[in-house]
Amino acid sequence: MSDDRFSFRVFFYDGVDYKTGNMISAKEAFCENYIQWNNKGGLVPTDECSILMQSTGLRDKNGVLLFDDDVVHLYGYGDYHIKFPYIELYERAFEGDMGELKENIHENPELLEE
Repeated sequence: MSDDRFSFRVFFYDGVDYKTGNMISAKEAFCENYIQWNNKGGLVPTDECSILMQSTGLRDKNGVLLFDDDVVHLYGYGDYHIKFPYIELYERAFEGDMGELKENIHENPELLEE
């Protein structure tokens, strides 16, 4: 069984639009040369046009895995743009405030305007 915290979703830019991200494991990402370590010890995509999103390890109320740059509805808070570090998201999940995933900002950038 894989650990969801070590999964990634990668969006690839084809020159026009971002293609829907595929979930891959960290091992697959390294083997396919999608990610590498930067000089600060963080993971970055190897292609500057791609977007790498790490899993939070949390799921929404419907069991959908949440990633960096997703927008999820939190009860009593409203829509929440997920960004690392996930401290507030973990606190809200622990308190039972987790709603459902709305979308990802790379598929629907208008979510940041709301």
